[in-house]
Amino acid sequence: MALSGTLKDLGIVDLIRFPVSAHKTGELIITTPSANARLYYSHGELRHVVCGDAKGMAAMVELVDWSDGSFEFRQDVTSDVVTVDVSVERLISNAIEASNARKASQHSLESPVASILQSAMEEAASNLEYMRQAALFTMSGVLICNWQRESDHTDVGVLQLLDEVKTLAGGHPRDGLSKIFLVDTQGTCIASFISNTFILLLNADDLASMGMVSLASTKLTAALLNTFK
Repeated sequence: MALSGTLKDLGIVDLIRFPVSAHKTGELIITTPSANARLYYSHGELRHVVCGDAKGMAAMVELVDWSDGSFEFRQDVTSDVVTVDVSVERLISNAIEASNARKASQHSLESPVASILQSAMEEAASNLEYMRQAALFTMSGVLICNWQRESDHTDVGVLQLLDEVKTLAGGHPRDGLSKIFLVDTQGTCIASFISNTFILLLNADDLASMGMVSLASTKLTAALLNTFK
C-alpha cells in the first residue's frame, strides 16, 4: 500500500528526509497545482530528482519551498538515472541557500540601482560582437543584473560558473585576487572582482582571445563604476 498525504500533513523538507531515515527504496511523487516532482531513493539514499525539465540540484531548488500539494510514496519503484551524488542534508541545505539567493536576486533586480546598472551593462556589452553574456553579482552571490545576447540561446550556466569561480577564489593562497580566467572549447569566461563588492562575469565565444575578453572586462567595469559617480 502506497504512503500518501499532503504537504500540510508533512512539510516538504521532512518529507524529503523521510525515505532516508526509514531506509526506503522507491519513488516519491509530489504534486502541486502548478508543478510536480519525482524523487527516487535506493536503500535510504536519494539518487535522482526531477521537476519539469530540471534535474538533480536544479530540481531540488524548484521544490524545496513547496507548501501546498500532495504526495505519494511508491515502494520499490526505482530509476537507473543518478543526478544526486551528495547527502540529502547537503542537497537540501544547498537548495535552500540557492532558493533564498534567487529570491534576493529578484528583489535586487527590481531596485532602481539595478536598473541603472542593467542599462550600463547592456550598452557596453552589446557593442562587443563576441560577447555572449555578462552578469554582475554581489560577493555573496546575489544577482544584480544580467545581459545575454538575444541571438544566443546557449545555456552558459552562469550560476554554475559563479560557484566554480567562488571555489577557485576561496582556495587562492594570496590576497588581492582581481581576475580569474576559465577557457574551454566553448569560449572564454572571465570573473573580475570589483572593489571587494561585486563579481563581474563575462562569457565570450571561442573566437575571442583572453586579451580581448580581459580588455572588455576592464571597459565594462569602468562603465559600471561610472554609474556610482
